[in-house]
Amino acid sequence: MAPLHSPLPVAAVPPRATTNTTYHGFEARVDAVPVPSREEGSRPRILIVEDGLIVAEDMRRRCESLGYSIAAVVASGEEAVDIAQMTRPDLVLMDIRLGGIIDGIEAARRIRQTLDVPVVYTTSYSDEATLRRAKTTNPLGYLLKPVEPQELRTTVELALYRHTTDCTLRSTEEHFSALLESSFDAVLIMDREGLISACNKQSATLLGAGGQDEVIGEKIARFLSLAETHKFSLMLRKTVDARALEGLEITFQPLEGRPFQSVVNLRTANGHGGSKAAILAVIRNPFAQPENRVPTRFSRRHEARVRAGG
Repeated sequence: MAPLHSPLPVAAVPPRATTNTTYHGFEARVDAVPVPSREEGSRPRILIVEDGLIVAEDMRRRCESLGYSIAAVVASGEEAVDIAQMTRPDLVLMDIRLGGIIDGIEAARRIRQTLDVPVVYTTSYSDEATLRRAKTTNPLGYLLKPVEPQELRTTVELALYRHTTDCTLRSTEEHFSALLESSFDAVLIMDREGLISACNKQSATLLGAGGQDEVIGEKIARFLSLAETHKFSLMLRKTVDARALEGLEITFQPLEGRPFQSVVNLRTANGHGGSKAAILAVIRNPFAQPENRVPTRFSRRHEARVRAGG
């Protein structure tokens, strides 16, 4: 029988440190260095964790027949954690019930503490207690044994797709967050009643607050006169129906400094209307443009903080 650990591609590089791992009497060589993430178009590399010899070999053959590359096949949770660090697979097929000190759920937890790799559980058990515990590790799929080839392909492909999508979304959110924090304008998210749930740093600076924590959880009315609060509330209700309003002129009363006038643009942030509407408010910074002279009614201290971005 061929070794259960599929050999990794050999690159034209100087010799590297290696380690041996044993699976039910079979010994196989595994490169003891992280393997780079696969390039676009290359075959997904799967780490199989299964303590049943026949089941493991069958899973390996099926994965290879479906076009996947095998990073390694291991029989214990301890080995899974170590080999995952060495091989950097694109996905882990993890048996929940494993012999050894730790089971598949604990192994998955330890792997995901250091690697952003999707895990799909394979198990003969589907009791509620096991499923509840498995859910805490955020798996991207479950496969009940015996695993059918089509079910294996569908589950693996969906897991890989979801993981790629999640990575892209996180990257987009981080980029968007960075843009917000670098903005000269105040950006806030609030509900239709004006309760602020999120804001960027410039919001705190422009509204004269000591930090974002002095803005989040407050109503926008705290930074407005009674007359302006009424006007702003009316605009919030109109935004819920119209989805967007631009060019609203509002005079704000910062916690520190004197009142200033600004242009506010409002837009629903989550596509929902009614009571569930989240509204994105952009308060234009009147100090951002050099040609926009600061009115004498602003305090010099407040002007300096706003120009400096905090």
